[in-house]
Amino acid sequence: ALVYAGIFYPPKSVITHILAAMARVRNRLPAQLRPQLHYFGRHEKHVREEALRLGVADDVICHGVVPRKEVFRALKGACLAPVITSVEPEANLIDRGIVTGKIFEVLNLKTPILLVAPRGSDARLVVEKSNAGAAFTGDDIDGIAEFIYRACKGEVYFTFEGRDEWAWPNLIKKLDAYLREVLERHWGDNVRL
Repeated sequence: ALVYAGIFYPPKSVITHILAAMARVRNRLPAQLRPQLHYFGRHEKHVREEALRLGVADDVICHGVVPRKEVFRALKGACLAPVITSVEPEANLIDRGIVTGKIFEVLNLKTPILLVAPRGSDARLVVEKSNAGAAFTGDDIDGIAEFIYRACKGEVYFTFEGRDEWAWPNLIKKLDAYLREVLERHWGDNVRL
């Protein structure tokens, strides 16, 4: 199962590319290994319409809005957790800086991440440095499809060995040091830290 939880921000954040990749994988695997997407969130209409248009409606299950505990259980049992920051291959500085909270949730659950994000994005850096998944641009449907195919066959493994760098206590230490440096640079000795 692939589990996607959250909302979409069309046109940059849509499920279309994941479903298109699933359509390419669909007939390459026996029925029991065929990928299914479980969607948790309020954009069921978007997910259902795209699944129908791409011919994978039978492989998509929409669960609606449910308690977070249920979503985390589903994510923990998934073979992949798709995360989409933007389907654009290139992006401006703001879009490259998007690191959705979903990434940190999935890191904690140790579920491999299928990230769709622009080249040079901070989200890619987190996933790659954590050894937690693979990143693709939205126009790389073949690459996404191959990754899904390998995951469904049980051939995808990540160590998550770098995930501690992104744990909240470690992030807070880095941010605290950075903020102190900026305050001291700006205010000098007039700041009590």
